[in-house]
Amino acid sequence: MVNRDYRLWVILFSNFFLLILIVKINEYLSKWGIHIELFSLFILFSTLYLRLRHGIIVTILTAILLEVFYPSKFGILLSLFILTYGIIVVFRQRIRREKAIHLITVAFGSNCLIFVIFSLIVGINSLGSWVYWVNCLSNLLISQFILILTTGIYIKLQTQLLYNQGIDIAGELQEV
Repeated sequence: MVNRDYRLWVILFSNFFLLILIVKINEYLSKWGIHIELFSLFILFSTLYLRLRHGIIVTILTAILLEVFYPSKFGILLSLFILTYGIIVVFRQRIRREKAIHLITVAFGSNCLIFVIFSLIVGINSLGSWVYWVNCLSNLLISQFILILTTGIYIKLQTQLLYNQGIDIAGELQEV
């Protein structure tokens, strides 16, 4: 019997296309020294809507894919994604997934967590430079603003992609 549950692949491919989009946007913004980091969009859906096994697989594979595009030691983003996944899973039952403000709050907090820790680890040699901190702060503020605008849209897009494959996430959440 063939398993026709494509939810893992649908979310992985949507994360891959989001990564391509962010890389292209960062390519254009780099002229002004700005980079957006939307780390939480990559793990939010898999953490809140997928089964735990599927969610951790998507999170690990997405983190490995992101490791290719960031100039850091291998495993830093993977560790941060797994840490964030674990934190969100602990509070998963208390988060109202149907409310956009709850999703945005979780995305906002998890993106801050990953961004700050990643900046501290990667910029260990530049921690004394105020230019580094101004750059990090401006990138964080711009990223968070864009994250607020795009979280609901991206979650609805992923839900619709799954629905088009015959997987009703909203129905599964009510059964739990």
